[in-house]
Amino acid sequence: MLENQVPFFVLEKLYNLAFPSTLNSGGRESHPSLLRLALRYIVPSRIVPCDNNNDELTLVDVGRIAHFTDLTRKSLLRSSHLLQPSTSGCSREAKLTQLYSATELNEAGVKFEVHKTSQCLLDLELSGHTLKIPFIRVMDSTEVILRNLLAFEQCHYIHESYLTDYAAVFDFLINTEKDVDFFVKNGIIENWFNGLGVNVVHPNINTQQYFLFFK
Repeated sequence: MLENQVPFFVLEKLYNLAFPSTLNSGGRESHPSLLRLALRYIVPSRIVPCDNNNDELTLVDVGRIAHFTDLTRKSLLRSSHLLQPSTSGCSREAKLTQLYSATELNEAGVKFEVHKTSQCLLDLELSGHTLKIPFIRVMDSTEVILRNLLAFEQCHYIHESYLTDYAAVFDFLINTEKDVDFFVKNGIIENWFNGLGVNVVHPNINTQQYFLFFK
């Protein structure tokens, strides 16, 4: 749980005491770093397909990683186009309005496809009448993980609440089992996904790209 997170630097010191790093005959470290192990086994790569690029985060200053929840968020946000400067001219904050459900949008002519060129959970792309959404695999633990990430964002990243915006969009898109079945049949989600917006305060949309869905 978010409130029970042990600071990452404490875990790292304990790990280094238990497994002091030495170089073997091949010039490699005898034990992988705690950060590398965390990226490989603790960060929930099962939510989205792993592209084996998580090691890029080893370049991040460890002192800036608060705990495993923070590390998970950084991993999910890696390489997202949402972090790039926007040229759309949209306001940084837009009032949250109504968005139709996935089946209603589909009946109105909007097509939904799996975003095959991105493995970042947040990269929803609207092109013409087609909305591309990255695949998400929902496991038994997915809701707990994402709810902790949302709580963490709303406490510490209120103006960079990318995951909260993502949850707000899906809270509109999925209203009934029919919407869930629609996404499953289109290969966008596996298992069940809904209700992440419950008890989440999102009066404004912070992410410029997500604002396009509410125009």
